[in-house]
Amino acid sequence: MNFKFKMIALCLSSFSVLSAQAENNVLALPEFSSGKPVWIIKAGASFNSVVGSATKTTKTRWENNEYDGVFKYNTSYDVSFGFNKSFGKSPMYWGMDIKLGTRGYGTDAKYYKNETKKYGIRFETAINETFSLTTYNVYLSPFTFGYRYTFLERMAADIHLGIYASYDFAGKGKAYTSKHKKDWQDGLLYLNRTEENESKYDIKDDDNMHKYDAGINLGVGYWFGHFNIDFSWQRGFIPMFVDGDKMVSVGNGKNDKMQAGNYYTNSFQLKLGFAF
Repeated sequence: MNFKFKMIALCLSSFSVLSAQAENNVLALPEFSSGKPVWIIKAGASFNSVVGSATKTTKTRWENNEYDGVFKYNTSYDVSFGFNKSFGKSPMYWGMDIKLGTRGYGTDAKYYKNETKKYGIRFETAINETFSLTTYNVYLSPFTFGYRYTFLERMAADIHLGIYASYDFAGKGKAYTSKHKKDWQDGLLYLNRTEENESKYDIKDDDNMHKYDAGINLGVGYWFGHFNIDFSWQRGFIPMFVDGDKMVSVGNGKNDKMQAGNYYTNSFQLKLGFAF
């Protein structure tokens, strides 16, 4: 019995030592300055929207038609895998990564009008128009350059800048319109009607959309041992749609037109990572 207890105690002691060593290894920073690649996997949320001259065109159209409209962020996912490799013992490094990501944007525009005309007739109209586009892409960042500052032995902060190219292999757009109308005459409600319409399309059927993009990404990160949290910004330089120079109507007048303009990718990612 004593022998069995000794063996159990020895096994528990060995397991405790190994667990402590594993914990120390995980909580210690990876060997960034070894000159060897440090492989990193990250996953998190992507907050997608757009910038560009087309946003001004859309806002002008809303204003001219008495709409109160805003551009919104579409929230989706972001998963990446890549490596960092230091320049010798320097805190500067370079790397590359590939990921499955998303891009897109959303809009929400509301119209409300309450008017009284002759003979005690009053009209109330409320319209809500929303649009959402989310695409799923394969993303490659062939070059990322950064600087990592180590402090308190187990912690580090880094800033990084890179270029990327992406291709949308799937995605959907969705438009929704709700129109609510009420009419009164002499204080009596004689019309109360709601009309709703929803349409969806697959980006594969949209020949007017550029399904590829290229641009820059800029980010800051924090390391605690092998664990990482990273916040980055992604800006594309290829218009999302083809007809940016097309003249479109922005009001009720026949000659009230302006250039459609362009949308460009504008996304933020917040990811958690682990180095191994």
